[in-house]
Amino acid sequence: MNALITAVTSATSASTRVPVLADTSGRLLVNNAIAGLPVNLIVLASGSRTTTQTQADQTNVNYKGIHLIVDMTVVGTGSITPALQGKDANGVYYPIWTAAAAITTNITSKYALYPGATGVGAQTEAVAIVLPLTWRIVITANNGNAATYSVAACLLP
Repeated sequence: MNALITAVTSATSASTRVPVLADTSGRLLVNNAIAGLPVNLIVLASGSRTTTQTQADQTNVNYKGIHLIVDMTVVGTGSITPALQGKDANGVYYPIWTAAAAITTNITSKYALYPGATGVGAQTEAVAIVLPLTWRIVITANNGNAATYSVAACLLP
């Protein structure tokens, strides 16, 4: 079901009608997901890689943080380091977070990147960050040796 809402577009109270998507129950949809619920993403499907992988820019709509999962299945002599970057209004990328340690063994690494995140628990790392409007994941290949891994994420409201 499509709906229209009125949005204020300036300080003079001018308004315009903008399209909004809702499911059949009338729940607001954001990025094809029900607003306010976590959204799972596949950042990189499983594959063997020898070079740094840079995700396309992602636009954040109403999410505060991210749960990042890197599943290394065949490390061999490869080594990777995941990172999260933001992009400012000038189009300049800036570092938000880089894993404290490279991934050098067959392991599933879990990173909780969320405002107020504390303690590690079952996570590899827990870091208090805020997910900006424009962001991307970068997986740095620390050497030219092949490693097979996948990367998934869950956007957290």
